[in-house]
Amino acid sequence: MDGGATDLAASDAASSAGSVMFESTSFVLMPGEEVFKCQDFANPFGGVDTDVQTWESHMTPGSHHMLLFYQDNAKDVPLADCPALQFQALPYGAQTPDNTITYPTGIAAKLRGTQGFHMQMHYLNASTSPVTVQVKMILHKSTPGTVTQHAGVFFLNNVTGIHTAAGATETITASYTFKKPVKLLYATGHLHKFDNNLIATIDGKEIFKTESWDSTPFQKYEPEIDVPAGTKVTWSCEVHNTTNGLLTFGESALTNNMCIFDGQYYPAPESGDPTIESTQ
Repeated sequence: MDGGATDLAASDAASSAGSVMFESTSFVLMPGEEVFKCQDFANPFGGVDTDVQTWESHMTPGSHHMLLFYQDNAKDVPLADCPALQFQALPYGAQTPDNTITYPTGIAAKLRGTQGFHMQMHYLNASTSPVTVQVKMILHKSTPGTVTQHAGVFFLNNVTGIHTAAGATETITASYTFKKPVKLLYATGHLHKFDNNLIATIDGKEIFKTESWDSTPFQKYEPEIDVPAGTKVTWSCEVHNTTNGLLTFGESALTNNMCIFDGQYYPAPESGDPTIESTQ
């Protein structure tokens, strides 16, 4: 789809039986340009409550990340510029160009019939030529009658701890204590160019590590990690500030920093927000 009102209708974009596909309107990104774009999509399953077994995303070169938020009463709207620092309940996000998350049998993400999506895209063209960019989503339904529990997203964000002096290297650390028992299914990290790594631990045991700031993959836990209520997870980023000024939390992958540990868990509550979100 290259844009236009008819191209935005996600419900008309069924890719196969049991699956739907929708994609953002494409646009051209000039060399060195960094942008945040958003686009809303109506419920792709015709307004019927649906269990999603698999999330599949494809982002053209130049992507830094995409976040797919739940949006109540969403309608198909054109692509537009949008704030970078926005957050709401979400079922999925990705930082690698091509990514797939599939839940174990009996587990799925719930999309209510009254919900559609608000997609945020962060693109940075580090090449010397213009690029045409776009995000495609493919959602695969669960087999009817098989789902007994629902999944959600945990999103642990270190905002206040990022204050790295010019030329300095330091490790910043934050922690979150889970308030209810959960099982971790997948984990990933969101970093910027100043981070050498991100490491997450539980009781001193490493559960996740990445040294990739621009293409951090998901780690699938097989078996899932049991996290009893009261368990503290700690995540740390080694930051190397190569700028001439103070480095703080912010939107730009070129001039600000982020240190986020996130992923998928279950069981999510059957009503209310399925997102476990913490801003330190």
